[in-house]
Amino acid sequence: MLASRVWELIWDADLVIETAGYKGAFEEIMTYAKCGSQINILALGVSQERVTETNLAYKDISIQGTFAYTPETNKKVIEMVSSNEKIFAPIATATYGLSDIKEAFEAARDHKKNVKVLIDHAK
Repeated sequence: MLASRVWELIWDADLVIETAGYKGAFEEIMTYAKCGSQINILALGVSQERVTETNLAYKDISIQGTFAYTPETNKKVIEMVSSNEKIFAPIATATYGLSDIKEAFEAARDHKKNVKVLIDHAK
């Protein structure tokens, strides 16, 4: 199952970046994040998420949000993407199939070589 494989990889991650914003994502990340990891939250979910202070303290987890994106910025990005599907092509520096997910995460760690690594679940 894809979800269990993704969580296996996150369990070993030093950094987790939450970009989906779906309800329950934060609680799952808090459950599976390894001790000493950092969580960056970039997505804006519509529901409130529960934070258990025990997990923060016991696991020594750092959480960082973002203030860089405003509703106006999000609207502009949506308009840009809608008008030009290839606008982000230069940013996606590598694409891996789901069967190569481990290599994809290794490539994503190489910040000098890759900007954004994509995982194509259809491959």
